[in-house]
Amino acid sequence: DGAGNVTNIVRTSTIVSLVAVTSRRVHGSAGTFDLPIDKSIPISGTVSVEPRKIGAGHNIVFKFNFPISNPGVAIAYDKLGAQIGSAMTSGSGSEVRVALTGTLNTKRVRISLSGVNGSASVHQVSLGFLEGDSNGNASVNSSDISQVRARSGQITNATNYTSDIDASGGINVLDVSATQAQSLQSLESP
Repeated sequence: DGAGNVTNIVRTSTIVSLVAVTSRRVHGSAGTFDLPIDKSIPISGTVSVEPRKIGAGHNIVFKFNFPISNPGVAIAYDKLGAQIGSAMTSGSGSEVRVALTGTLNTKRVRISLSGVNGSASVHQVSLGFLEGDSNGNASVNSSDISQVRARSGQITNATNYTSDIDASGGINVLDVSATQAQSLQSLESP
């Protein structure tokens, strides 16, 4: 001002950082269960495996440390870097949900999310889709079949949801059959 006083203006900005990533599925009336996805592993390494049937698609949920006003844009790529299917974003609270369609069984996918809250940052996560891989070891074998069979008759909950292959809300003979049908399948190599 004219009196020689200096006015300091302090602007603060909140850096929006990625806290966690999950694959979210509704399991009938049993509820919604999130499978944690390792947000730091590239597509060329060992990736987290989504064992539940792909069906109409999956919601991959990016969780941030700050409320989301703009969910940005997501693109899904295969292991060779070609764009696949579609990835539509929506936001609520501190989450950005990416609805994936066009993903195939046994495939590896990299999801790139950019422009969250107008930021130039790009967040990427890789995962694999392998129906019936209830123990997440990138192949469907006798141990997966045994695990699903041992849980048959249970209502889906936070400790057994990876064995509810068809996401019906209960583990039953249909989940055992679905796992057996995928026997000897494995996630495509990096």
